[in-house]
Amino acid sequence: MMKGWLGFLGFFSCLLPNLAMGAVNELLIDCQTPWPTTSVSVRTEDGKVRLKMVHHNGIESAPIYSGSVTPMDIPSLQADAEAFRKLGNEWSFEWLTSQCSSKEGLIASCESAPQSDWRDQKIQAASFRTSRLTEETIVGTARRLKFQLMLVLNHSFRQMAVEYSPDDCVIRAN
Repeated sequence: MMKGWLGFLGFFSCLLPNLAMGAVNELLIDCQTPWPTTSVSVRTEDGKVRLKMVHHNGIESAPIYSGSVTPMDIPSLQADAEAFRKLGNEWSFEWLTSQCSSKEGLIASCESAPQSDWRDQKIQAASFRTSRLTEETIVGTARRLKFQLMLVLNHSFRQMAVEYSPDDCVIRAN
């Protein structure tokens, strides 16, 4: 897991320009699991990209990490869960379209949202990105869309990652 300084540096490395990405004029992302746990909605309106993330059954039922976890990671996952709990079950962020980019109409990112306060929590930076994942096994190929939200929250790096089936998402970017 990316925690501490590695996570902090990893977060800010995604702020570097990516020459293969183009500026966003329109961005639409709607993803929801079949049994709603966490849904993501991203829209472009009035020159801004607005993200709404809803944890339908509370943060206790929200997936907060995607990847391998070791027993040593459990305290930091619990700290992430506690920090996210303080933000509530519905989160909203926004970026200027100039802070966002997309590639091939499917991969998108918005970087470095301005500082804000949300439910008495200090958010120093916010970023999200999507990625396409393909896993090939002997029985077939599985494709997923991964949505990552990265925050510097009360001076600590926090991230949440949710994976969706492509059938559970509508994505359009240009």
